[in-house]
Amino acid sequence: MKNKSPSVAIMLMIIITFIFILIACPNGPGATVETPVISMDGLHMVSITCATSGATVHYTTDGSDPTTSSDVYSAPFSITHDTTVKAIAMKAGYVDSAIASENLSVAYCVGEIGPAGGYVFYDKLTESDGWRYLEAAPAGWSGTSDDPIYIFGYCRPTPTGSNQIAGTDVTIGTGEANTITLVEAMGGSAYTEITGTQTTANYAVNMCATHNENGFDDWFLPSKDELNLMYQNLYLQELGSLEGAQYWSSSEGDADDAWEHNLYTGNQENSSNNRGSTYRVRPVRAF
Repeated sequence: MKNKSPSVAIMLMIIITFIFILIACPNGPGATVETPVISMDGLHMVSITCATSGATVHYTTDGSDPTTSSDVYSAPFSITHDTTVKAIAMKAGYVDSAIASENLSVAYCVGEIGPAGGYVFYDKLTESDGWRYLEAAPAGWSGTSDDPIYIFGYCRPTPTGSNQIAGTDVTIGTGEANTITLVEAMGGSAYTEITGTQTTANYAVNMCATHNENGFDDWFLPSKDELNLMYQNLYLQELGSLEGAQYWSSSEGDADDAWEHNLYTGNQENSSNNRGSTYRVRPVRAF
């Protein structure tokens, strides 16, 4: 009589393997993970869900196809520009899901809260040069309820040298470049008076350039025309808690004066030798 033990052992191995497959793949061998679903709410927060329990979702926001080295989705995230989000779901014992892709369009209206928590005060309708909107810093940006006051500052090569103009513009879209130009020209400290040796690091553009708000560090002092937009779209609309006072712009008049905006009267002025005057400051950013 032949020994049937090997056949029994093989059958047991097959049964055990089948049970393991059922446990590892309850939907059957080779089951495919459900395709992720990408959505965005009114606050521009992106969520990704997957109907397959226990699946890991990898995603990208640069238009490339996601892989195992891509970011792992764990919580909703915000976007500030039109973005293509792609996602793939994976689970051990399953076939990877199809790649989900959504072209998400982000739009802000003037008067809405922007990504950094302040009010949007300008929309140029299309994105160019890396930005479309201008956003003012939230009220209390400096740690006090009122906007702080700072000098504009004088730029000269030596304490006894002649005051110089750094070279700024007044138009919309130039505030950031103005701020960079002025900080480079005046350095860590600006002269506080038209003549003399006294300097301070607490001058208007420097306080904006070094500001960090809600994780954003791209702030600048608005140009003359950008400040006028803040007057029209925020102050006159009673948004942003701007004060009826004089505010500095980043636009020079000449080597001894610069443009400021009196929000109470609506007038823009560059009074003679006013760079040493202390006016209020509200940083803005472009995105």
